[in-house]
Amino acid sequence: MELKKEKLVRFYSDGKKNNESSWGLGRTEPSQLERSSSAYKVPPSSLLKPDNGMVGGRNRYNETFRNGNFKVFPEDHEPWRKRILDPGSKIVLQWNRVFIFSCLVALFVDPLYFFLPSLGGNTDSSCVKTDFHLRIIVTCFRTVADIFYLLHVIIKFRTAYVAPSSRVFGRGELVMDPKKIARRYIRSDFFIDLIATLPLPQLVFVAHGKIILCDSSSATLTFEWITSFGYILARAMNETNEMFGELGYEPVVIINGPLSSQEKAAYYAIADCCVVTPVRDGMNLVPYKYTVCRQGSPVLDEALGIDKAAQPKKSMIVVSEFIGCSPSLSGAIRVNPWNIDDLCSGMYHGITAKDTEKELRHEKHCKYISTHDVSYWAKSFDHDLVRACKLHDDLRFWSMGMGLRFRVVALSKNFKKLSMDHAVWTYSGMNNRLILLDYDGTVIPENSADKTPSSKVISVLNSLCSDPKNIVFIVSGRGRDNLSKWFSPCEKLGISAEHGYFTRWTKDSSWETCNLTMSFDWKSMVLPVMEHYTEETDGSFIEQKESALVWHHEHADVLFGSFQAKDLLHHLENVLSNEPVVVKRGRGIVEVKPQGISKGTAVENIISTMISQGKEPDFVLCIGDDYSDEVMFETIAAKVPNQLPATAKVFPCSVGMKPSKAKYFLDDTDEVIKLRPYQSRKVR
Repeated sequence: MELKKEKLVRFYSDGKKNNESSWGLGRTEPSQLERSSSAYKVPPSSLLKPDNGMVGGRNRYNETFRNGNFKVFPEDHEPWRKRILDPGSKIVLQWNRVFIFSCLVALFVDPLYFFLPSLGGNTDSSCVKTDFHLRIIVTCFRTVADIFYLLHVIIKFRTAYVAPSSRVFGRGELVMDPKKIARRYIRSDFFIDLIATLPLPQLVFVAHGKIILCDSSSATLTFEWITSFGYILARAMNETNEMFGELGYEPVVIINGPLSSQEKAAYYAIADCCVVTPVRDGMNLVPYKYTVCRQGSPVLDEALGIDKAAQPKKSMIVVSEFIGCSPSLSGAIRVNPWNIDDLCSGMYHGITAKDTEKELRHEKHCKYISTHDVSYWAKSFDHDLVRACKLHDDLRFWSMGMGLRFRVVALSKNFKKLSMDHAVWTYSGMNNRLILLDYDGTVIPENSADKTPSSKVISVLNSLCSDPKNIVFIVSGRGRDNLSKWFSPCEKLGISAEHGYFTRWTKDSSWETCNLTMSFDWKSMVLPVMEHYTEETDGSFIEQKESALVWHHEHADVLFGSFQAKDLLHHLENVLSNEPVVVKRGRGIVEVKPQGISKGTAVENIISTMISQGKEPDFVLCIGDDYSDEVMFETIAAKVPNQLPATAKVFPCSVGMKPSKAKYFLDDTDEVIKLRPYQSRKVR
């Protein structure tokens, strides 16, 4: 076969010698190359260095050098960081032997980690511990093996390789480009070698000797169970110190007996983490004291020898979620002390958190404690007392119910029952009357199975609407389709459906929609959640409106339905926290509707429309029973009087004697129906 004129490297045995002083392609016959044991083709831009197998960078060579079982050509010396190792050089072969030996050492050392645990303790309670001396020996051997493996990774980044495409009958071209070598190694075995280099077994002992758990036991009682618990605690401390302790280091320290204030302050000041995890406790001021001591003072820093310039301060607090101070410590790690995994995770986070996190948590706690001191507590307590005494003078207390249903209801002195004679007399003397009626619980009983209005209700509404001085509206949260169907006999009745989202003035008029621009994409998130609760709650169902979604549970079990409604309310509030909607809980329902839609807004729009038409209402009667009607009462009490003439009379009325923003109340729906217009003729 013919050979091209290019620089080659040829290896042969010691028994064969070359008579020429130099070996180049210009003087070598192809037959001689074919008889050689192996030959590598080297690019013209580089040659091999004879003394250590490094590859040089110039195109000249002067003499033949004998190196082991092959000959190479020397080159000028270059910095070692730029040299590329020949894979067949003597130094690489020797290093391979050393590396194989280190791998064998690691292979025999790793199983010794399984022999570290041993059984220790007394005869009553045996516990697993680790052999400290064997642990040190095994870790040292494994660390040395890891160092050799790391050196092997570095050497592979500087070792040339034969291009696969040029391997023909023992000949090949060496690739000595550092970038190509690194790219090939990373794509092949680098990540496997990196994982093998990681000192994973040694990490088990990193925290050894760096953590001390200090427990202060200051109980002065001598109950039998306290004494026995002290024995158990002391035995656990001794076993732990025996397993993990060493000369001059005890991981667990128990301080028996009371401590002075100065000693407690010293312990708090030097502690990196404070763990307060009782299963039941009162306020517990220990986290507050710990934070103040960690913040320090000039006297305390001088006594403890702490550098005043060591800023900023840092601390970590792990508290039980069952103590009184837990809600006020927003930067603390709250754990359930009954959950061992949760407690261990919280303590581990407390000691391994970064300094920046510790500084932020300490700053938050210190700011709260410095502002909520004793004077702040005294002022807030005095303010609450004054407010309670003031409300006591302004309220009337009513006893309601019997037996287990007995309760005392506090109502405002101005909250009184609506006098029918006074209302009818005022009604008869006005010319522009506005009557606003809720539907469920007001026109029909709340516990009625059939929600269709009775003929008596239709008759009363028609008699009210027949008077040209009256404008009567049903303001309800129900959908417009049902309300239109139920009140179709009332041609002059106005309807405000879905809390005012749809409004029409008479049966023949078209529906008006509120002017708010909104999107209903949130329904796709709410509906699956409500369907899940409907499947779990027997007797519940979902009412889908055009502008809202309502989950009804009035037909479900009272206690379970109320529990599910509360859970659903919190669930939806979290899911819809960034959506322009309002989640409300009413009597037997949980409703999700757009923001800005309410019965108060509907009443405001109705009155504004009447004023624009030159019919300022001088008599307003508003009756409701639910939480949504409270918004209507509030709007009438706060905003409507500014729009009406001074002689206008307003009667906000709640159905049922209960705390309300209305001024009057009626006992039940029967009294609502008795407010008929023909009674005004009797008064006349």
